[in-house]
Amino acid sequence: MVEVTILPKGASVSIKEKAPALKKLHVGMGWDVNAEGGAAFDLDATAVLLNDQGKVVDSNGVVYYGNLDYKANGENVVHHTGDNITGEGE
Repeated sequence: MVEVTILPKGASVSIKEKAPALKKLHVGMGWDVNAEGGAAFDLDATAVLLNDQGKVVDSNGVVYYGNLDYKANGENVVHHTGDNITGEGE
């Protein structure tokens, strides 16, 4: 089953609440260039991994372009593919 959720700026979603049995998730981001002039857009995706108490799991529990992987028990649990500053597809 594929479900698309579009989040506006500043929004977040609780995976635990939305899909508690979820085993795998793929997040994609894309955008158009700034057609109105001014600065170019650069979106950054971040995953914050929380424990049952709502606290970040450990010092590596924030995955973003500067910390691309979170491993648990030697396995990649979360992988960030890096920074794309243009919004163009691969």
